[in-house]
Amino acid sequence: MFERFAKALDENMRENYEKGLYEGEKKVLKNLLLKKFGKKITPYIDKIDSLNIETIEYITENIFGINYEETVEILNRKKKEK
Repeated sequence: MFERFAKALDENMRENYEKGLYEGEKKVLKNLLLKKFGKKITPYIDKIDSLNIETIEYITENIFGINYEETVEILNRKKKEK
C-alpha cells in the first residue's frame, strides 16, 4: 500500500514539476517576443498558452533568426496537443 502511495506521490510531483517548467518556458517566450517585436506582437502573445512544448522550444531556440511574419504564422496555427 505504501508503495502505491509513494508511486502516486512521485508521479504527482513529476507532473507538477513538468507543468512548472512548461509555464516557465511560456513566460520566457512571451518576454523574448515582446522584447524582440515590441507592442506589435501583443495581439498574438496570449496564443502562446495554447502551443505545445515543441513549438515553444522551436520559437525560443530560433529567436534570433525568426522574423515577425513567421512568428505570427506559428502563433495563429490551430491549437495542437500539449
